[in-house]
Amino acid sequence: MNKVNILLVDDNQTFLNAFNHLVVSVLGDTIGRLDYAYNGEEALNNIKSYAYHYVFMDVTMPNMNGIMATKRAIDEHKGFIIIAVSFHQEFEIMREMIEAGARYYVNKSDLTYDKLIRIFEIKPS
Repeated sequence: MNKVNILLVDDNQTFLNAFNHLVVSVLGDTIGRLDYAYNGEEALNNIKSYAYHYVFMDVTMPNMNGIMATKRAIDEHKGFIIIAVSFHQEFEIMREMIEAGARYYVNKSDLTYDKLIRIFEIKPS
């Protein structure tokens, strides 16, 4: 089986630690890279440097928010899927992330083992 490279982008270290454990419990030894970025600028630098399959992008972060980072990442790079993750439930924010290029939007409180399995069934192009 091919290894899966993942970037988790969020400015909350506690969330990143918990999400990391969830991703590892779902994918186990199929993980190739599992990296963190703490804002949109760091995310873009990582995406430029590594071939990720999945990028989980928070919406609200310092320096560059997830909407702008998603738009730039999709415009400048190919071959990966961005999944928006946020506590925001406002339709306008969801719409902006999807229009920026996110393929899926999930509320952080809805991130479960089963939800991640379904997300990882979406294959990057």
